[in-house]
Amino acid sequence: MYVKVLLGYRDGARQPGNGADAPLFGNMVSHAVQRMDTLELRPYDFPLSARQSNNTTRVLARLWRPLFSGVMQIEMAYTGLELVERGGRRFWFAQRWLCEPTSYAWIKKELEDRRARSR
Repeated sequence: MYVKVLLGYRDGARQPGNGADAPLFGNMVSHAVQRMDTLELRPYDFPLSARQSNNTTRVLARLWRPLFSGVMQIEMAYTGLELVERGGRRFWFAQRWLCEPTSYAWIKKELEDRRARSR
């Protein structure tokens, strides 16, 4: 499912709820990693982007042990854990995704419009 995602936390600190941070755009996929449920946000143009370069990140964000936590009019929320690695150490932080379902065409147009406005 193509989604626009606002992250609720960054490094364990709650983010302002006004959408001050730039959203992530991608394709949300659910599956198990090492027998643990996850939600992954992959690039919206994956696997096309993977064919162009070997350096393309296949996962933009991953939510471990996701729980469905709410539905608004056009958005849904998930809570879970985010794994952050720093200096060879692993840290688990609380995370919340506010997801708005969308389409590939909408994401592509939105990103093109943002690039045009930033010139």
